[in-house]
Amino acid sequence: MTDEHERVRITQTLEESDYINIKLDNERLAKQDFASLFSLFAVLAEQKSFLEKFKGRMAINFALRQESDIASEDARTYVKRLCDGCHGLFFFLDKQTPSLKNLTIAYCATGVADGDDYKLDAKVFREFLRQQLQEIILLGAHHKLEPEAIEGEVKAVYDYFGIKESVL
Repeated sequence: MTDEHERVRITQTLEESDYINIKLDNERLAKQDFASLFSLFAVLAEQKSFLEKFKGRMAINFALRQESDIASEDARTYVKRLCDGCHGLFFFLDKQTPSLKNLTIAYCATGVADGDDYKLDAKVFREFLRQQLQEIILLGAHHKLEPEAIEGEVKAVYDYFGIKESVL
């Protein structure tokens, strides 16, 4: 749980910010430290004003020694815990950045690559996407957001991946 001092610090930072940039480097992945990110998401998800302010206003940037490190065991383990533990993550991610792509590679890659293209496990991808879309819906419903706003975020994720909504 987030202690009160940390909650106040995060709240002040969010009130002063217009965009959230999270950097994942090899050291952070190796440490597998989630406390600060889980605290951030706890504060983001509990206040409707932050939900509205930061919808699509977050980037998760991978600053890795080698591009192939995105599919490393450290990255895969870290991203799985991050995505599974930060509810509503896709709601906040900026769909104009490579954040969704990189998280998906780390979460769903099979370990087989063809140059810059990573082969994804289709079953894992479908479940990952279903879980993330469900969290968008639950987060929006919890805060009584307009259904159109929730549908817009779900559609933005489908559009990002070039998927017709009926496929899943």
